[in-house]
Amino acid sequence: MRSLRLPRGTLLVALSLVLALLASGELLVVPTYTGVSASEAFTPGGAVVQRTNEIRRATLVEVNGPRVLRVLAVPVVLAALPLAANWTRLRTAARALAALLLTGFALVTGFSIGLFYLPTAGAMVAAALRGDAAPPEYP
Repeated sequence: MRSLRLPRGTLLVALSLVLALLASGELLVVPTYTGVSASEAFTPGGAVVQRTNEIRRATLVEVNGPRVLRVLAVPVVLAALPLAANWTRLRTAARALAALLLTGFALVTGFSIGLFYLPTAGAMVAAALRGDAAPPEYP
């Protein structure tokens, strides 16, 4: 029985996809917003009767609604597309385009969610630079 041996470039594309899925999953469930509210109650004489401090945390979906799911899906789709072209002559071009678009996405979304996708973009850049010589043979 022959085992399927994938070239390093293909493994880097798969790594990029896994990193994109992990980043999007983390951004869905981990609270990224924090809010603090403080209130005080006074007596007619001006003395403080009660102080209340409340810290609230919320996820991207709780604050922005379901529309954020489309934004979080963009890097996942961009990381998955080169796998569709992996067994064609377009694999290097697909990887380069995905690397460019993922890097652009990470830079444009910058300090909000972009930092989470820099490893995804880095893995795709490495896959594009790797440029496998021939498509892998499928048994």
